[in-house]
Amino acid sequence: MVGRCVRYIAMGLVLGSGACGTTMESSGAPQASAHAAPPEVLQPESALTVVPPSEAAAKMLAAAEKYIGEPYVFGGRLERSGCRRGGRSVTCQPGIDCQSLIFFAMEDTTGRSWRRFSVMPTVSVARGELGQPVAGLNGVLREDLDPSMLSPGDVLFFLMEDYNLENDGPLHTVGEQRYGTWHTGLFHGVKDGKYRVLHAAPGERVRKQALSDIPFDALFVTRME
Repeated sequence: MVGRCVRYIAMGLVLGSGACGTTMESSGAPQASAHAAPPEVLQPESALTVVPPSEAAAKMLAAAEKYIGEPYVFGGRLERSGCRRGGRSVTCQPGIDCQSLIFFAMEDTTGRSWRRFSVMPTVSVARGELGQPVAGLNGVLREDLDPSMLSPGDVLFFLMEDYNLENDGPLHTVGEQRYGTWHTGLFHGVKDGKYRVLHAAPGERVRKQALSDIPFDALFVTRME
């Protein structure tokens, strides 16, 4: 487990309070295990289906789209007030990371302050802060994933085997294999024959990307109703 985290850190990737010792990724992406297969292949868009979103999820996704193009900064909170350093309140870092994208979208649509959301995925899931776990997607290996069960606005927790377990614990377990969160995003829908995710891409910016291009060993999904 330690060796795997060290390898991710060497790639410039650390998930803060949610992985390898700090809240989520910093600037890059780990490689999924060799057994992980893409969840879909390119096919006619009409052949791909999704679950229609709830009104709450659709509003949250629309709010997140406003941040498209914002640069990725690990721990970035768009220079908002409310961050703390050395026991005192300070201006937050510029830019945005994968968690703040979701927190800000939730704040914009629910009125709940972004500071009230936990950066620990297991805590957030237990509290139901970002919706409720989706049956059949509440911990599923990549090769077993059926993307047609996803709905626009779903919160996606991307998991890696043995990732950041010392700090946050696993969101999925299969036998002795445990999977911790390395990244988060929002399911966006289908375009150009692929299932797509809206996320703050590590080392890049907030953008939409094919689900099949994001590394993960397993997935955990919550949904706003």
